[in-house]
Formats: sequence, structure tokens, C-alpha cells
Amino acid sequence: GPVTSAVAITPNPTNGGVASTLSASITDADGVNAAEYFVDAIGVNGAGCSISVTPATTVNVSAVIPTTGGVVPCVDLTTLSSGNHTFYVHGQDALGAWGTVASVVLNLDKTGPAISNTSLAPSPTNGTADVQVQATASDAATGNQNVTAAEYFIDPVGTPAGGTGTPITVATPATAVSLNATIISTTVNGLAQGNHTVAIRAQDALGNWGAFGTIALVVDKTSPAATGVAAQPNPNNGTLGVQVGSVPGLYLRIDATLADPVASGVNSNIAAGEYYIDIDPGVGHGGVMVPVDGAFNSPSEAAYGAVDLIALNQLGVGTHTICVRGKDAAGNWGACATTTLLIDRAAPTFTSITLAPNPTVGAATVVLTVNGAADTGGAGVVGGEYWINPPTTVNPTPGSGTPFSGLTANIPVNTLPTGTYVVSARIRDAAGNWSNTISTATLTVVPNTIFINGFDTGGSPWGWSSASTNNTTRLNVSAAAAQSGARGLQAQGNNTNYVQFNFGTPANPATATYDARFYFNPHGNTGSNQDAFAAATSNAFGTILFHVRYRWNGGSPQVQIQVGNTANATWSGITNNAFNPIEVVWQSASTLQLYVNGSLVQTLTATTGSVAAVRLGSVTSGGNATLEYFDTFASKRLITPLIGP
Repeated sequence: GPVTSAVAITPNPTNGGVASTLSASITDADGVNAAEYFVDAIGVNGAGCSISVTPATTVNVSAVIPTTGGVVPCVDLTTLSSGNHTFYVHGQDALGAWGTVASVVLNLDKTGPAISNTSLAPSPTNGTADVQVQATASDAATGNQNVTAAEYFIDPVGTPAGGTGTPITVATPATAVSLNATIISTTVNGLAQGNHTVAIRAQDALGNWGAFGTIALVVDKTSPAATGVAAQPNPNNGTLGVQVGSVPGLYLRIDATLADPVASGVNSNIAAGEYYIDIDPGVGHGGVMVPVDGAFNSPSEAAYGAVDLIALNQLGVGTHTICVRGKDAAGNWGACATTTLLIDRAAPTFTSITLAPNPTVGAATVVLTVNGAADTGGAGVVGGEYWINPPTTVNPTPGSGTPFSGLTANIPVNTLPTGTYVVSARIRDAAGNWSNTISTATLTVVPNTIFINGFDTGGSPWGWSSASTNNTTRLNVSAAAAQSGARGLQAQGNNTNYVQFNFGTPANPATATYDARFYFNPHGNTGSNQDAFAAATSNAFGTILFHVRYRWNGGSPQVQIQVGNTANATWSGITNNAFNPIEVVWQSASTLQLYVNGSLVQTLTATTGSVAAVRLGSVTSGGNATLEYFDTFASKRLITPLIGP
């Protein structure tokens, strides 16, 4: 069959917008009578798309590939997909033989360039600055044509016609180009707050507009708010500071929360924060606020600032306003949120301190109370410190005593030996100022317990200071007299047979409040008006403060109390041949009370005086020689009864 050559198709490449012409040269010595073409696959001879031929030994043939309306097996450019297509052409000679095919490839490019790597800066934005648009347009995978034009839209509706957007200049056409454009600030500022779509597309050399590449432009015109502004230490005298992060040294720390509210569906990350004190230096020129978590990367951030003590000391006495404000990623600076800082350099004052209980009478803790505290600087007194028995010429430096909060301190005294101490104190205000004055008070440490004895030690006077006689018949200890333990005191009732305990010394001082308890068994003694117990102001027993008296009356034993030598007509019954708990409570210039078997039975008015010595037994003669029994003696300064209610 005929030989086909010079197969061509024009235009090539094409986007199919205009018809293409397929041409070829076919030669055969017997003459060429017919020709046909196939697209992309060679079919059966004679079944292809016919090409008109004027018979000759050499013919130049052509066929139009229309944009639309092609009839099978012929094609049109609209039907063909975008991409490369092979057109095969051959001829038939006069003898009916078909020749071999020759081909040409049509680059049918219907797809425009692709958009990638889109970016906007700044975004988010508040509309006060131009927004730079960047993208990459490439036709390498969609026809490999040069990119010749580009454009962008803001919030396009549908698919607008090509060439109707804002042009982006393509400086040097190439198959891949970088696109750069500027959206001027007035345009951005005219946009409503919220999210907007910037759509970018490019055109290739064949006129194909590519698909949009889109990116969100966030317009945020709402400023962030600062809340929870606080400073510490506050109040301050210029010397107080705290550690701030890992920064060495001490600082006034300023804390706040910076948050960008959601408005029209958008809120931006916090980008910066700043503070100033009193005078606004202008936005962006304040002290730096640092994010607590190390980075501003969310719409709400906790942040802090640090003011060194050198700068703090430049502030005058009085109140100062600390302002904190934040900036979001859109560039909006928020309004100030404030707190008040008090600078107080005035020393607090106070009038005195008091200690209670004083004397301690066995208390484990003494309460120190500051009286007349005042602070003219306004910070307020928050505490102080105390010390006991300082050197006579040197007091501890401020801050080196035992600290306390408020205006009272609990001072442990249970480990202090009996004696007299000087307690000193100074106070401090919330700004760190110590009082210039020191107040002192004398503290007397004495035990509550005065003397306890159960007559179980050997040898007269059996643990007491003295005994009235060495006559063991008249005064001794025995098992029969024991209420508890092994032995008790037995005293003959018809003489002065007693034991005496003396105190009133610095180690065990006399007491204006005295509580004594003992157990007494009359043992059938029928004497009358005998002192069984007595208390005096001195070891010599010159001034007797009170007595516990005993008598036998009408076949029954009785007891009463008596102040000094004043007679008392009231008597209270006790049980014979039984150990009766007798307790007497003395309160100088107040009352004398008698408890019998746990019940309060008598109360008299007490004179003034402190107990320094006591006697127990047959303190005065009762006129009957029968032995009386005594045991388990206990005495103390506190006036809560050892027995009784």
C-alpha cells in the first residue's frame, strides 16, 4: 500500500478552543485512491475516519478536527480529554491495498496551571497594614505551558469569568512561577471582621485558567483584654522581692491574664504583653510581659513581668498604678487593666506588749499580745518577732528573731526553768518595714504544781519541809493510814502533831491562788475545834490566811473552813472510818471554798494574801488522843479543783 509521510496537526499544542487541521503526504506508484485516520488506537482498515482524496500517485491530504460535532469514528476536540493524543494516518492505492500508518501526537491542553504554597502576611490582620499575597503557579503537570497571567479575588461568588479578578503580574513567563501581590490596607480595612477567602488562579500560554487556590484571610479588629492584674510583694518598701522564673535576683512580680475574645467567629493568638507604672510610654514601649508557659501560642495566656528593686526604689511613697495590656497576632493592642501598688517606707509603731498567763503557773504556752499597733504608711501591721532574754546591749537584727503573724504570738515556755525572763518584741508592716522601737515585758515562769506527797518515803518528815515532833507515837506513817500507796500519815489528835511544807522561794514562789487536796479519816476521834489544815503567808506561820477545822458533833465528824481567825458557824458532815476527799481553794481578795467528797459545801470571802507555807495533821489540839489518818496530799496554783465538779 501507499507510503504516508509528513503527518502534522495544527495548531499543536492547543486548548481545543479552535478546530485543528490534520495533514499528511501519501505516495503510491499505482495511485492513491483513499485515506483515513484513527485517534489513539489503530482500527480496522477502512473503518477509520475518511479523508477526502483526489486520486494521484502523490496526494497531500487534510482533515479538520472540529471543536464539537464530530461523528463516530471521527472525533472532536471537546470530546477528547485533556492530554496527549496520537493521530494515525494511512492511504489506499488503486489496487485496494492499504499502506502502513504514520502518526503525529496532539498536545491537547485544556487545564490551567495549579496553585500551591499560598500564604498571606499578616493574617490575622486588623486592617492597618498591607497584606502580602504569595503563591506558586505551575503548569508542569497540566500541559507544561508557560504561566502568563494570574489574578486574585476576595470572597468570590461562584466561578467568576477569567480575567475579572485583581491582576497579579507575571514578570517572566515560565512553566512554574512565583506569584506576589499586595492587598492594600484600605481594602483590608474595608472588610468586615471575620474569616475571608482569598482565591488565586493563573492562566497558561494557551489561555487556560487553572483552578483556584484558596487561603483564609482572618480580619480581627477586636482588641485583647487583660484581667487579674496583681503585683507581689505588695505593699512594698523597695526591698521586698521574689524570684521570677529562672532569672537570678529578686523582683516585684506583675501577673495578668491576656485573652483575645471571640468576635464574629474569630479570635487571634496573643502575640505580646507589656506593663508600665504610672506613666504610659506608648504602646509597644512598656516593660515586657513573659508568657508563663514559655510561648505566646494561644488566644489566652498567663503572663508575668519583673521590676528590679533598683527601679522599684525610684518610686515615691504612696500609691502607684500598674497597667498591663496585651497585643494579639492581628496587631490590636488592648486597653489597660490596672492594680494599685503601695510604696510604704514608714516604720510601724506600737505602745507595749502583754503576756498571759503571767506568771505561767504551769502553762505550756504564753500568749504575747501587741498593744497600740499603728502604721502611718498604710501597709498595715502583719506581724513581728520576739526574743527572750536578749543581751543587755545588743538586740538581734530585724528579721532574726522568732517570727509571728498578726498581733499575737504563742510562746512555748514549758521547757523554760522556773524564773524571771525578759521578753522583747518588734513589729513589721506588710511593706517590710520594721518598727524602730522595741517593747519588753517581764515573764515569770512558775510551775502549776506546788507540792504532792503520799507519805511513802522513809524517814521523818517524809518529804515535807518539817514535822512538829519526832515522837513517833504522836506523829508517824503507817499502813493503816494509807488511802493509796503503802503508807499514810497518822497524827494524835490531842497535841500539835503535823507536817509542814514551806515554799515562797524564787524556784517555787508564793501564790495568790492556791488549791490543796488531801484525804482525811477521823478514825473515831471525838475532839473538837481542831485545825486539820492551815495556810500562812510565811514559813514562820505568823499570818494565817485560812484553816480547815475538824470536830466531833452529836456522834458524827464534821469539817469547816475559816478565814484567819473569823469564826464560821457552818459545818459539813464527813464519814467516820473512811477516807474523805477534802479540797480547799483560796483566791486572794476573792473567795475561800471547801469541797467535800467532790461537792462544793462552803464559800467564804477571802482576805488579801499569798500562800507560802501549809500544815497538815493535828495542827492544833482537839482534846482527844485518838489517831487521825491523812494521805495523798496535792497542791497547785490553778484554782480548778483536783477533785469535785
